[in-house]
Parts: sequence; C-alpha cells; structure tokens
Amino acid sequence: MRKLPLLHSFPLLNNIRKIANPSVASHHLVLLVLFVVSSLLSPSVTAQRTCQIYFTDVERNKISRSNADGTGITDLITGQNSIVAVQVDAQNNQLYWGRNNIKDIRRSNLDGSSETVLVANPNPTGFSLLRDIQIDVAGGKIYWSDSGIAGSTPVIMRANLDGTMVETLISNEDALSIDLDLVNQKIYFSNNSTTKRANLDGTMVESVIHEGGKGLLVDTDNGKVYWINGTSTIKRASLNGTNVESLVNSSSTFFDLALDTELGKIYWTNSTDRIIQRANVDGTMVETIIPSPSSGSAPGYRGIALVCTATVQVASPIPTMSQWGLVLFGLLILNCSVFLLRGELPIAKNNSF
Repeated sequence: MRKLPLLHSFPLLNNIRKIANPSVASHHLVLLVLFVVSSLLSPSVTAQRTCQIYFTDVERNKISRSNADGTGITDLITGQNSIVAVQVDAQNNQLYWGRNNIKDIRRSNLDGSSETVLVANPNPTGFSLLRDIQIDVAGGKIYWSDSGIAGSTPVIMRANLDGTMVETLISNEDALSIDLDLVNQKIYFSNNSTTKRANLDGTMVESVIHEGGKGLLVDTDNGKVYWINGTSTIKRASLNGTNVESLVNSSSTFFDLALDTELGKIYWTNSTDRIIQRANVDGTMVETIIPSPSSGSAPGYRGIALVCTATVQVASPIPTMSQWGLVLFGLLILNCSVFLLRGELPIAKNNSF
C-alpha cells in the first residue's frame, strides 16, 4: 500500500493543517463525534400538562372533580348543603369552599380528607349570605364577599389561609363575585350593574365597567376581565373597562366561570339545563362536557374552578437501527478526517487519480 498526499487537492484542509496542530484537530473531531452520539442517545424530556375542574352541586350536596373534558368524575365532599363557591390551592393540595346554610368557609385536602372550619361567620355584622371566595396562595390570604341578610352589612373580607387575622376590607358593596389581579395587586368585584376594583387592602375603590354580574374572572395574561351579565350572557372587556364584547348568549341561567388561558378555553356552570359547558374564549365552539344525568336526582351546578399542573417525564432512549448507522458513519468520518489532517490517506497500490 502506498500513500498519496491529498491536502494540495483540498485547500480548506490544507489551511486547517497550517494553522492547527493535527493532534489538536483530531481531538476536536473526537469531541464532535462524541457530541453527535450523545445527542442521538440522550434521554428525551417532555412536559405533560393536566387540567381538572372542581365544581359544586347544591342539589346533591357535594363537590366533585373531573378531567377538563368532563370525564373521570370523582366526588370529593359529600353531605353538605348550599355549597356556593370553590377554590383550589394545587401547590399545597388544599380545597376551599363556602356554604350558605351553616354560614362558614371550610378547607380540606384535595381528596376531601382532613376537613376543617376556617371562618365560622363570614359576616361579622350579622346574618351571612356568602357569595364568592378567592385565594392568594403566595400572599397567604383568602378573600370572600358576603351580601348579608336581615339588615346585615354587605362586606368584602379576607383572612390568612388558616382562618386567622380576619379583617373587613370594603363595606356596603354587595359583591356577587370577586377575583384577584395579583400582578397589579388589585381585587375586582361586581354587583348586578357595576364592576369595580380596589387595592388588595380595600383602598382606592374605582368603577371600571358599567356592567356586572356573577362569575367574575380576571385574565392578567391577556389583559381581560370576564363576567356573566344578567343571567345568560358571558361578556369580556379590557381591564380598564374598554372593548366590551358579548361572547355567549343563551336563554339559560349561568352561574360561575373558570378560565384556561393557555388553551384559550372558558368553562361555566349552567344551572337551568343542569350541565357544565365550555367554549373558546371568543365564544365559539360551545360544547357540553358534563351533561345532566339521565337518571337519579338532578344536579344543581354552581361554583367552578379549574386547575392545571405540569409534570416532567424523562424517557430513556432505545437506539434504532438508523441511529446506530449514524453513529458508525460518524466514526468512519472521524477515522478519515484524522488521516486527511495528517496529509495522507492510505489507499490500494493500483489506485490512481
């Protein structure tokens, strides 16, 4: 076997050889091939997003949970009357809800265990008529609105998540629903005719939208606020009250809203038809995800909350034949490149160029 000089036929390789030590260049090529091999055989990492809805049923006296498409319904809290609102702390696996017959706010684990009373009387001015609750996990607070009855004062209040440090934020505001804008540190609240907002401590109250109702939702990611106007129209507007839009119109009575900002879906409870529905956030593609049961007692869906979590999955690779072929091809390229950088390539004696 004889050796033929090849670098003069390949100016690029000749220049590489002039400025780089062949042993160093070979080392770099080894690292390059190892990088390619490790990329082919490295584990794949994927994030899987899972969403669930939690909803109250005042007719069958329970709180249930299902997948976001309405499948896999599981009862969590049973045997409790007049559950009007529900919220979820997925970070600490806690479930919060309010009741109007016993007049209290409660908490349990997400599976319904370890139930405890947090606030025994949501309205310290007299008789309570609880309307809505919201939680601020990072701030360690629970907020609620209470209309009061029999001469009691309508109030918006808050406490620590363990029920301590109860304080009145706003009085004489009959808020049917509330929601929190934690980005701008605001609380939004709505009655039948007006939507207002204030600082989280109750100061600086201002009117935002000259409409109002139940199911108030603040979407800070997209700068929108949603609500149920009257009883059967879902609307939205910009956070400053402009650009009011009607999204879903119906003859049925809607009660509460939940929002999936990432997938662009809005959920609501329909108390007239006794179903739970969802649509795109622009009001299109309305569908029923939990129908009214064909037998047994009829449901009375009221409060609803949606929670989404992401889990990371790591899969160990199983190399395919094509991947092994790429590995072998890379090793062959490495071998030839080393000879080229040395300025010679072994070939058979009877070969010529």
